[in-house]
Amino acid sequence: MNWKVHSNLTKRRVTLLIVLVWAISIFMGAVPSLGWNCICNLKDCSKLAPIFSKSYLIFWSVSNLVVFLVMVVIYMRIYTYVKRKTSMLTPHTSGSINRKRTPIKLIKTVMVVLGAFVICWTPGLVVLLLDGLNCKGCNVMKLKRWLLLLAVLNSVMNPCIYSYKDEEMWTTFKNLLRCIGNGTRRQRSTKANTRPLSSAQDTGNSPTSVRRDKT
Repeated sequence: MNWKVHSNLTKRRVTLLIVLVWAISIFMGAVPSLGWNCICNLKDCSKLAPIFSKSYLIFWSVSNLVVFLVMVVIYMRIYTYVKRKTSMLTPHTSGSINRKRTPIKLIKTVMVVLGAFVICWTPGLVVLLLDGLNCKGCNVMKLKRWLLLLAVLNSVMNPCIYSYKDEEMWTTFKNLLRCIGNGTRRQRSTKANTRPLSSAQDTGNSPTSVRRDKT
């Protein structure tokens, strides 16, 4: 398979691909409401998703796993291509080293984001597939909570990955943490300084001091 530096995709083709991807996603999500469900046959219902039938879960999980595999293969090919082209063009181009390494940094960041996405969502899809296959000894209900938490954590990982891979964002994030730490330290120091003053005022206004003033 020959890879080209400049793609032949026009704006029209890109728009059609985006519309096609969204149409497929909407169709796959709307299939259960169109009739592929277990409302008429409760024995075919899933344990993890009671509304969906086991056959639909098999179709949905397998299709997503195949898409994940295709995405990983494509991005691995892109990474090897960019790395090979960058090593070939580096001796013949002028510019700073950081500028030459920018494409590699970008593709590495995308690979890390994709890897985190696959790691967080693949276990849930596998468990859904096992539930669709009616695996009686798998005990999928115990894993439901933890796999859902793992999938939700993927949304938290993305900003952390981008901020760590980008030097400017990482320095800004560290400065923000330093400001928060300095603010908490100042609050603690001010509280510690105000406590002796308040205790001294309380002792000055005690009954013994009032008696002394009367004498």
